[in-house]
Amino acid sequence: MNRTLLSALVALALGAAATAGHAGGTLAGGRLTLSGGTDINVTLGPLPGQATVFGVAGVADGTVYDGVAAIAIVTGSADDKIQIDGDLANDLDLALATSTGSD
Repeated sequence: MNRTLLSALVALALGAAATAGHAGGTLAGGRLTLSGGTDINVTLGPLPGQATVFGVAGVADGTVYDGVAAIAIVTGSADDKIQIDGDLANDLDLALATSTGSD
């Protein structure tokens, strides 16, 4: 069954500082890890397991990742905005870690 996630704007402050080893995006074992950037947008679909990324430091806007089953986003100490849009064909695990700032 398809579920639609329409413009789920996520703004979380986790209190504990999370630091990324480096800015960029990596896909390993179905887990897409994105770090760096203050205005991150991930668009899911149109195919299941597909994610298109914008606003991540070190990743060209419009980069498409295939085989995504989970997404982890780590931001630094700025006023971060994270937006996830698109179509979900399957469950998707999402982990967000933001640092200080008005996230």
